[in-house]
Amino acid sequence: MVDLMSPDPSSGKVLVASFCAVGTLDSGSLQRNAPMMRYEMKKVTGVEAWVVLDTTTGLPAVVNGVPQMGLPLDDADDLTDLLNRLDAEAQLATKN
Repeated sequence: MVDLMSPDPSSGKVLVASFCAVGTLDSGSLQRNAPMMRYEMKKVTGVEAWVVLDTTTGLPAVVNGVPQMGLPLDDADDLTDLLNRLDAEAQLATKN
């Protein structure tokens, strides 16, 4: 069992997720969409599953309270693109 903690900026609380590890993250399978992206995909070694990581915390991205791990490739890819696009838009909005 692994516990992951991630700060929730909207509430200031720390979200904790527990899960049973079924494989390990393969650092060689990192998929980058572009340099300096906040979210990245990593393959879970030993199973056909992917994790979307928040590079600012090193933990799985949390969407609606659910850590984004154990995803099929297409879902992880789409979610990584969406989260990076939303993050880029939020950064632009704060600069203007």
